[in-house]
Amino acid sequence: MQRSLFDKVKTSLWMLPSFFGLVNGLGFIYLGRKNSNIKWTIEGIVYEIPWLIAILNIFNLSVAITAFSLGSFMVLISIVRSVMVNYEYQRLLDEEYVVRPSVESGSHGLDKQIKNGQFNEKEASPKEEKVKYNPYDLSGIDKNYDGRIKFDKYKAEIKEMEKEFNEKNDNVKELVEKRFSQSGITYDRFMFIIKDSEDLFNSQAANALDMIDLAPEYTETIDAEIRKKMETLRTIIEKNDELRDELIINMTTETGSEMEIKNLFEDMGHLTSSIKHYE
Repeated sequence: MQRSLFDKVKTSLWMLPSFFGLVNGLGFIYLGRKNSNIKWTIEGIVYEIPWLIAILNIFNLSVAITAFSLGSFMVLISIVRSVMVNYEYQRLLDEEYVVRPSVESGSHGLDKQIKNGQFNEKEASPKEEKVKYNPYDLSGIDKNYDGRIKFDKYKAEIKEMEKEFNEKNDNVKELVEKRFSQSGITYDRFMFIIKDSEDLFNSQAANALDMIDLAPEYTETIDAEIRKKMETLRTIIEKNDELRDELIINMTTETGSEMEIKNLFEDMGHLTSSIKHYE
């Protein structure tokens, strides 16, 4: 889907003051203050300085005329600059419009504002509220903006893995309950391992989401740590898949061996122990 023409026109109205003397810097000041972009604010103030000097020196014609001439010249500059900024501004709005529906936020909403030349973003809070970026700040766009999009995609993937794990883990529990006597030692041992892996998964997922929410900006170090935890989550899910498949096969064949199931549960136990030890 594309943004409507009306929306594009509406979000370009800030450019209008740039075409008129005396007020040609107000659009930049407005946009800069609204989006915590000090560079835009300063740029707008610079465009207004010649007019202020001309007004203050209205009885000093030589100074007033010089300031007026400079202000008139800077109107041309502000027009060119507003077109350049708005082009990038609209492009970023288009990107945000495409990315936002595909990245839905979880319950870890955290309001972030990165000022003074860095990307400024606000994350939405739970459920189908969409993650909202502030795409107006163009400084640092290559690294911080793209990096925050990557972080939000990580968050969406982790949420999907949480949903997938919970469904599969419940299935494994049901199979164990059907396969083994609930009063037996084997049952208790297997359920303990399942619970242990469940706690580990939830802990790793929560830690990764906290990293995303607390990071003030994108860094490669945090990115690497988040991906490491996502790999751990995927490994636990894959091990759960093996357990589920072996339980189903064991329950539906006459030659099914409990030893194979026990070995898989032991593998799961070793996996969780090694991850905890590493942490």
